[in-house]
Amino acid sequence: MKKSVFAILLLLLVCSCTNQQSSNIPNVIFETDMGNDVDDALALVLLLHYHDAEAINLRAVCCNKARYSAPQYVHLVNCFYGHSEIPIGQVSGTPLTDNANPDYAGKVLAMQNPDGTPVFTCPELKNEDIPEAVSLYRKTLASLPDASTTIVSVGFSTNIARLLKSPADEYSPLTGMELVRQKVKLFSIMACDFKDPNHAEYNVEQNVPDAKFVFDNSPVPVVFTPAEVGSAVKYPATTIESGFNWAKANPVAEGYKHYRQMPYDRPTWDVIASLYATDASEQYFSLSPWGKVNIDEQGRSTFTPCEDGKHAYLTVNKEQIENTLHRLIETTTYQPAK
Repeated sequence: MKKSVFAILLLLLVCSCTNQQSSNIPNVIFETDMGNDVDDALALVLLLHYHDAEAINLRAVCCNKARYSAPQYVHLVNCFYGHSEIPIGQVSGTPLTDNANPDYAGKVLAMQNPDGTPVFTCPELKNEDIPEAVSLYRKTLASLPDASTTIVSVGFSTNIARLLKSPADEYSPLTGMELVRQKVKLFSIMACDFKDPNHAEYNVEQNVPDAKFVFDNSPVPVVFTPAEVGSAVKYPATTIESGFNWAKANPVAEGYKHYRQMPYDRPTWDVIASLYATDASEQYFSLSPWGKVNIDEQGRSTFTPCEDGKHAYLTVNKEQIENTLHRLIETTTYQPAK
């Protein structure tokens, strides 16, 4: 009997320690315009890598691209890497689809074997069962410890602006601004161009009012991955062609093949923003002084240093470019233990 009591106490102690360790792991929510550019797919895989390594808890993925294939492709990638349990949210009531871009997500979802069966299979996710993104944000954040979460935003600012403007609901008595201030420690946002003052960067230019609102009103610090940083680190076509061969077919590699005619090297804008949220090592990038980002009516961005500023942006030198590329390849080509 004494041995049984001792065993129970030991088990409770181990569980308590395990739960404590788990609660100390940083939380991440991924905000993506999946299906516009293909670097979103690599960014998701990088986050899944760190999730599997127990370096982060990937709590949710929210889509700000209004196309059916966006959340469905996220679901497919999550399932392929063994994480069908990760909640997915979708944007509602917005015309932001950018259908001029190739629908690589839809093409991968539709891939068939010679016998007509799907190349990729996963548990069905009915579109009507996918929650609205702001609702998922509020539900997720309300359940997490204070100052424990980084939001990685690599697309339009629609969902984030709506979150900040949201009222109290069944998940929290706090407004969106209060909820973010309490639960979020950082926004890692892929946006802006601080090298070319005449360039309206894509993520900003597509929804200037919401981008401006988020940048002007964020209650927590924002670190930007600007266009010039992602353009300096190009993901090699040779890695797409050989680094994913541990599977007969990989939805991310297939996405690259359907996005443009191979071979091509592609900038890593979104992947770097995700890397900063998971491993902000100085071997990969440097941080500007803190200051304030301003957006004009055309979506062009300027940065002004100031002591009380909540904004900073990443820069990379030659050595950091090499280190970052090596790390991006290492984390995105990993084979999950399924």
